[in-house]
Amino acid sequence: MYDFIGSFWPFLLLALLIIMAILLRGKNTFFYWAARIVAILDIIFLAWESLELGSYTLGNFFAQNILTSIPLLIILILAWKRDLIGAIGFILAGVFFLAYFEWGDFPIGVVPIFIGILFAVNWFKRRGKTGAHTK
Repeated sequence: MYDFIGSFWPFLLLALLIIMAILLRGKNTFFYWAARIVAILDIIFLAWESLELGSYTLGNFFAQNILTSIPLLIILILAWKRDLIGAIGFILAGVFFLAYFEWGDFPIGVVPIFIGILFAVNWFKRRGKTGAHTK
């Protein structure tokens, strides 16, 4: 089960986004909720992945998540009301993950970058609605 989900994690998230787009059709909340839901699912996936690696003690769990799910959780908490923080934070975290982890762990870095893009799109959409471009 782990190999399937781990290998196809970005594609499963893409399928979720397509389903969300169909359900939220016509509403302006798609990017708002998509960024947050995908971030929560990615944090849960990374935490679950560390449990699959055999870290069944609390100390081992936090030690293995100190580089992945805990920073993403902190970024998500800070970004919940401020999309720009989410855009910058998740993209930087994704770039760090791509540089730090092996190339085989490609989804670990790509998904946060994708989440950052969702936050950025929502920020641009909100910024345009509030009239920030007016003089």
